[in-house]
Amino acid sequence: MSIKLVIRGSFWNIISVYALHVRLDDEEKKRFLKDLNEMVRGVPSNEKLFIRGDFNGHIGSHSRGYDDVHGGHGFGVRNIEGVALLDFAQAFGLVVVNLNFPKKEVHLVTFYSSVSKTQIDFLLLKKGDRDIFKDCKVLPRRQLEMCWAQEAARASTKGTGGGMRRYIKFEEVKGAICRMHRGRAAGPDEIPVDFWKCIGGEGIKWLTRLFNIIFKMERMPDTKWS
Repeated sequence: MSIKLVIRGSFWNIISVYALHVRLDDEEKKRFLKDLNEMVRGVPSNEKLFIRGDFNGHIGSHSRGYDDVHGGHGFGVRNIEGVALLDFAQAFGLVVVNLNFPKKEVHLVTFYSSVSKTQIDFLLLKKGDRDIFKDCKVLPRRQLEMCWAQEAARASTKGTGGGMRRYIKFEEVKGAICRMHRGRAAGPDEIPVDFWKCIGGEGIKWLTRLFNIIFKMERMPDTKWS
């Protein structure tokens, strides 16, 4: 998917990608890269380019031969798909932005499972625009949930004139879950999006209560909830 935005007088081409699974055959992978190449070639040289998404490849923790595109602050061990991504970045004069900042492991890993943890989500842009980004890190699910709760609470207080704060509503949580996309990778808690899609009314009530507790406490609770 791609869109074009005008930001402060500059044209920004935003491309969101989801690479094919590593177990698919080489022809499917080549077709994905070919389509991505054509999209990037269609971006005028005087416009900005921002590519983000799940590339299903491991770039690795060290730059080794890709110093011009790899900032040296990645995670894990490079694989064939990671090499293909780095070659793609070199070919189009791009840099992988989220490898430019030294971070703790928790702020690098983008996929967790019961047997592994990896970094497969990356941000790419033209080398000449790399200074636009001052920082980049992964937010753990707990921190994101806190942000979601705060945003939902802010939305629920709009139009109240700064008076008494209203709580997050059941309908707001239900709407947020409906907007979530199936099939995305689970976070550190290993709870997939599909689970939230199937919890039903009682589950949404429980989640709404939890969000309101989080917002009131202004932190994630340390205890287990049931």
